[in-house]
Amino acid sequence: MIRKAVCVLILALLPVATQAQRPEGEGSGGPNHARRAELEAQIFSRFMDRVTEQLKLDTGSRQRLEEQLRANGDRRRALARSTVQLRQQLVRATRDSTASEAEIQRLLNQFDQLRQQENELWSSEQQALANLLSPRQRALFTLEWLRFNERVRGMMMERRPQPHRQ
Repeated sequence: MIRKAVCVLILALLPVATQAQRPEGEGSGGPNHARRAELEAQIFSRFMDRVTEQLKLDTGSRQRLEEQLRANGDRRRALARSTVQLRQQLVRATRDSTASEAEIQRLLNQFDQLRQQENELWSSEQQALANLLSPRQRALFTLEWLRFNERVRGMMMERRPQPHRQ
């Protein structure tokens, strides 16, 4: 059950974890969307419980940290979706013998722009975290966040069908 929930989370490359914190009624998708939101909320809550305990946060600090994570959630998700779409375009272009070098270069330039946007978001989030947490807490939180993301990605990779090798 937990494994399935984590895999659902990965479908949007993890930033979805904060989407579960949106007000009820946002988005669409009927029962599947509601179930997904419920699973995401459970996973996010467990993550926050672990971080709260590890960082010894009080209720107010936990709430401010949750708000900070949600604040840029939409932007993280948009960047993640753009990265997936751009990667798919690049795969198609490299497999297409009629794709021009200029087209491939344009896609590579877009990747550079996405990475710059991701780095700017990371820096902005780190500054906001510095205003909420001590340096030790921030380091512990960052390690826990990265570990969480790695686990989710690993589970997603396990879930993907492997290409048949000869």
